Amino acid sequence: MGALDTIPAIQETLSYIFTSTSTLLDYVENELEDLKAKENDVRHTQEEASRTGKQLTHQAQRWLNKVRLQERQDIVNQLKVAYNNRGYLLGSCSLNLWANYKINQSSIKLYKEINNLKMEHDAFKEIAEAQPPKAVLEIATSVSLVGNTIKLNLEKIRGYLVDDDVSMTTLLNEINNSLLGGDINMGFKLGLPSDSGKSDIFDFLKKKDFLLLLDDIWKRMDLPEDLGISLPLCQSQNSKNRGQRYKHNVIFTTRDDDVCAHMITHKKIKVECLNGEQAWHLFKQHTNEEIINSNAIIKQLARKVTKKCLGLPLALKVIGRATSNMKTPEEWRHMLRSLIKMDVRTITGIEKSLFHNLKISYDNLASETLRECFLCCAYERIPVPDLIEHWIGFALISDFGNIGEAFDEGYSLIAKLNEACLLELDSGSEEDYVKLHDVIRDMALWIVSECGKKKNKWIVCGSDDDLRQFSKWEAATSPRYPNLQSLFMNCCYVMFNPRPEVVINIFPHMPSLTHLNLSGTPITVLSKDIRVLVNLQYLNISKTEILSLPSELKELKELKYFLFRSIYFGGQKVDGLATISMLPKFQVLDLFKNTCLEASDLGLLMDRNRIKAISLDVDSVEILGLLKHLPTWKISLSKIQNMHILQLCDLSFKHGEGLMALDIYNCGFEELLINGSEVNLKHFYLFALEKLKQITWPAETLPSECFPRLTSLSICCCFSLRSLSWVLHLPCLRRLEAEGCSSMEELIDPADQMLQASSGLPTFPSLLSLRLWGMLNLESFSTCPLDFPVLSELDLLDCPKLKKLPFKSSIVNNKFREVTSSTDLWESLEWEDTIIRSHLTKFLRVIYY
Repeated sequence: MGALDTIPAIQETLSYIFTSTSTLLDYVENELEDLKAKENDVRHTQEEASRTGKQLTHQAQRWLNKVRLQERQDIVNQLKVAYNNRGYLLGSCSLNLWANYKINQSSIKLYKEINNLKMEHDAFKEIAEAQPPKAVLEIATSVSLVGNTIKLNLEKIRGYLVDDDVSMTTLLNEINNSLLGGDINMGFKLGLPSDSGKSDIFDFLKKKDFLLLLDDIWKRMDLPEDLGISLPLCQSQNSKNRGQRYKHNVIFTTRDDDVCAHMITHKKIKVECLNGEQAWHLFKQHTNEEIINSNAIIKQLARKVTKKCLGLPLALKVIGRATSNMKTPEEWRHMLRSLIKMDVRTITGIEKSLFHNLKISYDNLASETLRECFLCCAYERIPVPDLIEHWIGFALISDFGNIGEAFDEGYSLIAKLNEACLLELDSGSEEDYVKLHDVIRDMALWIVSECGKKKNKWIVCGSDDDLRQFSKWEAATSPRYPNLQSLFMNCCYVMFNPRPEVVINIFPHMPSLTHLNLSGTPITVLSKDIRVLVNLQYLNISKTEILSLPSELKELKELKYFLFRSIYFGGQKVDGLATISMLPKFQVLDLFKNTCLEASDLGLLMDRNRIKAISLDVDSVEILGLLKHLPTWKISLSKIQNMHILQLCDLSFKHGEGLMALDIYNCGFEELLINGSEVNLKHFYLFALEKLKQITWPAETLPSECFPRLTSLSICCCFSLRSLSWVLHLPCLRRLEAEGCSSMEELIDPADQMLQASSGLPTFPSLLSLRLWGMLNLESFSTCPLDFPVLSELDLLDCPKLKKLPFKSSIVNNKFREVTSSTDLWESLEWEDTIIRSHLTKFLRVIYY
């Protein structure tokens, strides 16, 4: 209560006239400031609640809607203006009782409204409460057509879900999205922390209604035992809630009817293929409809091709894409004839029919090389560079002058396979990944097995159990694979996690090996028996603890590729590397982050003029001087002192056509000159370069011209570096990290920004992830707002002087995944546009340290 609340009602009218107007306005302003503080507290609570899955109570939300601070501030401002102008409006008499009366009357009314709002706020018991979780999240679907058959199945299933007597059922994927905003309120509720265990899930769900969707189940699952999912619970008939049941519904899809039997499904729906018109409509979506409509014969043939797809959506999509460039009836007849030749009558089951149909797309690939490249993709998910390295190792990519040319060809092959719908591309912040649809992968393995005739043609070894089994073989009892050509045993061994030593002595039992990958296996010794692998062309022992190579490597006269990289900086010196330089057919050497050849051995490789790519650690000026004569691939420079300037063009033959990764750490360079053109560099890491003051480029070029492919950049503990102006327009930069650069006050130097602005190039056109840590003196990114059209991850920690983010209003259109910051830093930021702050706050994850 304020002082004015004691005025008796009988004196109220007189008080309007004789109370000091200026004093009254001061009271109102003070009360309004108090109300602002309470409103800010509620909004802060609202923001905190949104990050923890809560929401404002209805009472608090209703109070917030009534506050209308700006409207009340406007009234105060108007009353002040009226008070200051009252003498001018009413002549020379400054004491005008009528004017005072009107101003005071409005002021006291506003004062009471504000005071009432304050009392309402103070009466709150709770401001925030837990909000009900979102029942259904939409899933993106790849098939745009939902035919009548699918719609009917969805309606059946929705009916089963309403039926209390049905607890588990079998389904296809679309049911999830059908639950969004539907007219049937099914009452499913679910919301759990991400770290919940089986017992947590069981306790949480046993007395709640829920719906669980499981896709592509291949074997029986015990829901309580495997997932902590409780089966339907009916309360005791003796309880006062007699007969109450909880809706515990599980919908799963499977291609194996036995799974349905083992899971004791209460209702089962067989998902039928698309009928004729639905299939025809889907087929036309993925072929060239203009060509089909241009010729009656082609249209008739296209109908027949569609019929041979048996109504399978995936087959319709793949074969439709394969026919999209067929412009003549002859091409269509050939496609139809290919489909007819498949003897589907001898095949049992729709899956095998699908493989035969999908194989048409495989058979129609442009070359045998492309077909073999596809078969090498039969992994769960693989980074594009790793896949291209496999292709190089298998000699599927062989006719290249340097590694940059090889990777160009690899990306071209991937594009062709993607166009044929045989693989999908998944972009990450640093690398692209290749993945195959489950059915496409199964089809690839089916082809490898000679269409199911030789099911054990591929032996896959990757688990620790597999590795231990190989290690226990004895000569007298070991299984022999005299014709095995490729063995990939790459594991996920971590060097600092001690495990029992494993020695692999299997080479005599596989004398025909041409490709051997032991990457990540916990071996410390490469057996001398490797000498029997006289046909070996590719050897990968990366991420192992081998410190010495046997002299018997000299017997591997066919060896072309030797990979021995590490995942850490500064590997140890390895004995026996000199043998590699003497092999007659050797082409590619990868010692990145691990070790280096001696200068004399590098000289041998240069003299023979056969080396196509080399990756190594460099820790001497002598070796550094040789790089300009070598087709470098990945270079790690360390501990090089007494050099003022490093020129990028000195790090590779032909100005870096093949250089793809560069790490520089603990060196004494004061300047880094970005020169050379069309450098293939994709990954650049600068660490602990304490003397580095500037990164410069020639006046006649732009950094974007030098680094057209740079994807990721990390700069850490470069204490003298003052800006990163050269990154502003890099066309392919996806990930930017700066950490511990204490001299940097602005990320982009204003002078450099003006100089580059004349190019008209967009700013940060591809940047997905931005991380700034420990930038103790960073005050701003730039002097003016910048475009970040695709930014989705923002990480800001320990940047105490940072006050503003350089985002334009268009940033609210970005689909953010996460914003990470400390509370102090986030709250200290100044925002010219509060809409931007609200948008980013939705994705905020607070870090405490």
